[in-house]
Amino acid sequence: MFSFSKRKVFCIGFNKTGTSSLHNFFKDCGLTSEHSSRWPLYSHVILGKLYYTKQCYSDGEQSNFARLEQKFPDSLFILNTRSVKDWLYSRVKHVMRFTEAIDMDVLFTDDKYGRMEREFYTDKTAAITKWYFEYKIYVQQARIYFQNKPNFIELDITKDPDWIDNLKSFFETNNFKYSHQEKEKLHSNSRPSNQIKQQELLALNLAIVDSVIAMDSN
Repeated sequence: MFSFSKRKVFCIGFNKTGTSSLHNFFKDCGLTSEHSSRWPLYSHVILGKLYYTKQCYSDGEQSNFARLEQKFPDSLFILNTRSVKDWLYSRVKHVMRFTEAIDMDVLFTDDKYGRMEREFYTDKTAAITKWYFEYKIYVQQARIYFQNKPNFIELDITKDPDWIDNLKSFFETNNFKYSHQEKEKLHSNSRPSNQIKQQELLALNLAIVDSVIAMDSN
């Protein structure tokens, strides 16, 4: 039976940063894993036993990592990142992929539309600007908080071909027990851009991303 006292691994980066690969890696290691946006929300409200019965956590965004460390002091923290441009591109594609036939009349009442969709289709430029600065600030906060702490590692799974080896070394350095079974290929839910039917609209939306980043660079 699962023990609530077992050490935990929190992937505190945003969605669209290799979270599915991390989730499947954990399962390959024989660890219980939750891949959802709920646990980061709970970290701001309640840290009760009911909400943290798994050993590994990924997906979601902007967890209260300081409270998580206080509640689970022996746990490990992974800041899963990628370039902010690539991340914004991926998030825009994610929103478009699932909402190409969006009905604006039910945008705010249908549960199939989440916060990202509502923000994006209310004001695309404002939403992308908000996401951009939220990402930059949160990532920097995590880097400052965990600076020089041995229970922390930052990984760019989308670019680093050695991320599994680096993660294994991180586990071993911290005496974290796991049993990884080698797989022929990495798990990923990456999808090509051509799956989005509205290619012209996609190009316009990605141009908004470019303009927001350029604005901050000036």
